[in-house]
This record gives sequence, C-alpha cells and structure tokens, in this order.
Amino acid sequence: MYWEVTVITAGLDPANTDPMSLTNEYALISAAWFWGGRNLNATAYAGIDTATITKITKVINGGTNGLDDRIVKIQKYFDLLA
Repeated sequence: MYWEVTVITAGLDPANTDPMSLTNEYALISAAWFWGGRNLNATAYAGIDTATITKITKVINGGTNGLDDRIVKIQKYFDLLA
C-alpha cells in the first residue's frame, strides 16, 4: 500500500511504474507520508531520549530490532547538531 500511495503522491501511474525504478526522492516521499500519517512529530518533540526513540522505533518497525544501534546513532547525530 505504501508504494501505491508514494507513486500516486508523486503524480505517477501505479499500473505503469516499476517499483525498482523509483529513486531516493520517492523513498523520502514515502517516509514523510508514513511519518506524517502517524503524527510522529508530536512524539519526536518529546525529546531525544531512549524512551522517545524506542516509541518511534516501535511505530515504524513494529518492534525494537536494532534499537541499541539506532539510539547510539541518533544521539551521535544530535550531538553533532548541538
């Protein structure tokens, strides 16, 4: 379903679009649609802490696979921005 929504949002025809031909631009559209459709900004604004990262990870992945690595990377990225 996400693929079809991404293709339609991009103004393409799902019946005539090869999924393998989509670029990073469409991956970003899909991710933004998923993020916005689940109002994850409201959760993200709680802060960059383990609880918030865990909550968002569960929404996106349905579980916590890779969570420890994700927490380390996100905290590293935010330290670079500070």
